[in-house]
Amino acid sequence: MSIPSPFVLTSQLILARLLVPQAKAPTPAALAKSLAPLFNQQYSSGEWRLLFDEVLSSIRVAQHVEVSKLILTPSGLTTAREFCGFSSEEALPKNLRWKQLLDKHITPRLCGFPPPGPKTKLADHLLIEFLKQSHQLAGPITSLSQLLVALAWKELGIDSRKKFTPASVLAKVSLKTDRTLTTVPLAKLLSQQLLGDSGKDFAQSLIRQKIRQAATTPSSDVPTALPNLTLADVHAALPHIPAGPLGPNRIFIRDLWQHLLPDRRGTLEQFRLALLALHKSQHVRLVRADLTDRLDPRAVEESRIEDGQATYHLLVREDKPPATP
Repeated sequence: MSIPSPFVLTSQLILARLLVPQAKAPTPAALAKSLAPLFNQQYSSGEWRLLFDEVLSSIRVAQHVEVSKLILTPSGLTTAREFCGFSSEEALPKNLRWKQLLDKHITPRLCGFPPPGPKTKLADHLLIEFLKQSHQLAGPITSLSQLLVALAWKELGIDSRKKFTPASVLAKVSLKTDRTLTTVPLAKLLSQQLLGDSGKDFAQSLIRQKIRQAATTPSSDVPTALPNLTLADVHAALPHIPAGPLGPNRIFIRDLWQHLLPDRRGTLEQFRLALLALHKSQHVRLVRADLTDRLDPRAVEESRIEDGQATYHLLVREDKPPATP
């Protein structure tokens, strides 16, 4: 909705103020004083009175008020009713007050808000519609509690009206589902996702994880790095690795190990230690996976390299490979 000029808006508000029944016609000073709270943040008292007097003079010239009193003429009444959203046949509300006219009619029309619905509290309506408009929330919202739920989801980058609870957040963010899950099923699904194992017997799933770990971990209690792993070995393997879920330039460390020549591979743990050494010497770049992405939990686990406070899962394929050491 377009915003009128200050002169036009002031004229509309003066006529709307005169639409409210009063015991006697107000004086110009009283009318200016009643409208001043709407203008005093933008204009000084002197500036406001100059604007008011200029607009009132224009209203008199247009014959929207009577000559001797600030009472609306038929043309002024029509203009005021139209500005407030009343049709020519519609009766004004009984016992109409200025605040009621502002809150329920003038403000929604000026701001482009829909009229309040039958289930919406009038006191909450402007808050709801302003925040909906500001945060670009679509769909019906009839209470502040619904609004806060929608805003909470919005902060997570999700358009949802589901009840905002820990379970619903985990289901939506971690499992990408709108299903309503109770505590136990949700915990099982989260665990299955981390394990990469959808078996119904959770104890067996944990044992299968340990078997996988044992198969990729050297038997020695103290792992040793793969001797003589070179940057040339890494570059020789890169062309044979298909693009993964994060694109061609972010490669799981496990996948890189699987594509090394057999005589250069060693164990996965040895390879991880050797690759970390190349990272520390700045010949390759390792980064941590964003665990909010939908990644293969097994690939994440088997690629993990921990170095103090740092954790790495991915090798970044550089556009221009660093020089071979």
